[in-house]
Amino acid sequence: MQWKKEVVDLPLVKLSQYLVSGGLFFTLIIQQYSIFIVLLFCGCILFIQDFYFRKIADKIMLENVKGRERLLIEDETSLKFTFFNSGLPIWQASLTVVFDDAVEPLVGDNHHYQSHNEVIIPLTLRTNKKYTVSIPIKARHRGLMKVRKLQLRIPNLFGVGTVFLSLDEPYLEEKIVYPKFHHVLGELYSSSQRLGNVPTPQTLFQDPFSPVGTREYRYGDSFQHIHWKASARSQALHTKVFETTADHSWLVIVNVVEHYSITRDLEEIITGTTYLIEKAFEENHSYSLAINVRSINKRPYYFLPLGSGKEQRRKALDFLSTLSKNDATIPVSVMQQQLLRSGQIPSVSIYIGNETEEVQSGLRLINSKATTIYTLDLSEKQGVLKEWNNNYLQKQG
Repeated sequence: MQWKKEVVDLPLVKLSQYLVSGGLFFTLIIQQYSIFIVLLFCGCILFIQDFYFRKIADKIMLENVKGRERLLIEDETSLKFTFFNSGLPIWQASLTVVFDDAVEPLVGDNHHYQSHNEVIIPLTLRTNKKYTVSIPIKARHRGLMKVRKLQLRIPNLFGVGTVFLSLDEPYLEEKIVYPKFHHVLGELYSSSQRLGNVPTPQTLFQDPFSPVGTREYRYGDSFQHIHWKASARSQALHTKVFETTADHSWLVIVNVVEHYSITRDLEEIITGTTYLIEKAFEENHSYSLAINVRSINKRPYYFLPLGSGKEQRRKALDFLSTLSKNDATIPVSVMQQQLLRSGQIPSVSIYIGNETEEVQSGLRLINSKATTIYTLDLSEKQGVLKEWNNNYLQKQG
């Protein structure tokens, strides 16, 4: 564990040491032994103080284990710091913690400034003892909470000078607050006219890797689908029966740009997108997510590949929780073109965000890939899912 140590009032301590040393020498010369004893006592105090300042940070350890706790708005939890002191005891110290205001402290001497909270807590660390500081907190708004500053303030035993120990490495425990969402009006209807992996009775497609039984051979059945073992047992030709499947997956396209900058409706867009993610999770839909925020991965924008279940939900909500108005973006038209080139357009596409003529042009191309397009209209208070009309163009405000 590395601490950055800063000693305040050290020049005054050094000056006192020089004066006491000079006084000791002078009183010996003039044979003032009573004054010499007093100065010697003061010198011992200064020596102990200097030794204390030098050694105070050598044996203080802070448990720093990587972790991320996920919260919903209004959830309560605690921020914990565990110290172990195997060196000199520390009395009347204080711990200062500065962290992002996605959560707010519920107790202690705390202050809020800009986008951070500061909490100051008294602290005593005895020798060879483990001590855990727990700060109750409450999730305030979506975002990622990191500890930005962790500092111990240790006063001198004799009241002259102070030592500040600042953590010289990132504190690894984080809290992430998921965005809120509310129900959106409208329903999504998936087409059964494309091959997929969802069992669907009303479809023409069969999954050749999912046999579910056999039936008697009919004229026109494929020769390669004859079940020879069943045919031998019954002395009549039998054909394999396969599960009928269709593609019910979604592609969620999120545009966070308006007039070359992050839209002022960012929170509403995130709220609507969160609803779709929760809906897909509850109904066990597979979905992919594309957001025109710049990324350093293979694609120049954020893209979550097709998936479903808890892990898919976690990845999507983690990213939505950390979206910021300061993020770099790319034109949504560039993202649309790359999605088309990938050839991975499912049966349902959902567009969220500002519509322009350029966006409309990209949606027409996506629509030509036999996909049904829905848009999430956020101009209504609750939000409405509507099937896209390519003759409709949202007026710019």
